[in-house]
Amino acid sequence: MIILIIALGIIMLPVVYNVFFPLKKPDLSNYFKPGQTYSSKGEGITQTIIRQEDNKVYCELRFAPFAPGPPEHMHEQMPETIQVVQGTLSAKINGEVVQIHEGERVNLPAGVFHKIFNQTDKEVVLRPQLPEDHIPVEFAYSLDQLYPLMTSKNLTLKMFAKICVLDELFDSIPVGPPPAVFRFIKKAVKPYARLFGVKP
Repeated sequence: MIILIIALGIIMLPVVYNVFFPLKKPDLSNYFKPGQTYSSKGEGITQTIIRQEDNKVYCELRFAPFAPGPPEHMHEQMPETIQVVQGTLSAKINGEVVQIHEGERVNLPAGVFHKIFNQTDKEVVLRPQLPEDHIPVEFAYSLDQLYPLMTSKNLTLKMFAKICVLDELFDSIPVGPPPAVFRFIKKAVKPYARLFGVKP
């Protein structure tokens, strides 16, 4: 009987938490300032804020030589567009690797699995050139929280817990589990991560 009660508690905690104690979304209206940077050592990427306009953030991205970039993933709501202004970027899009050269644009629609990385010994620089070359402020905020944890190419437990707590703010689904399953896992793990002190 005790085991049954404990099992029900474990199962019900995420439901009760997500329904009755949702995290309050942070006020990000003036979160970023021009020149602010955040870096992922594991991915070899540094992002510099150019400007924030309401919920839109415009960033310059620098890929170090041979930067592995982020794991293969997709965004359910967020398309990614930006221009390569220096070097040659590699992109794996739906399983096919292509080269995006200086002066060419990165166009990654929402729902498409992709990975961008640098296969060269030269730095690659991407910079917004058009009004649509922005990311949502919630996504930029999530990266600002996650990048300090990305010290290697491997996903750590601490980083996964942070992803679960950020939940819908971080519109990124890794290749592998179906999106609905990954969303469910984040909702289920979030209250336990909070109990262990993980917070945005």
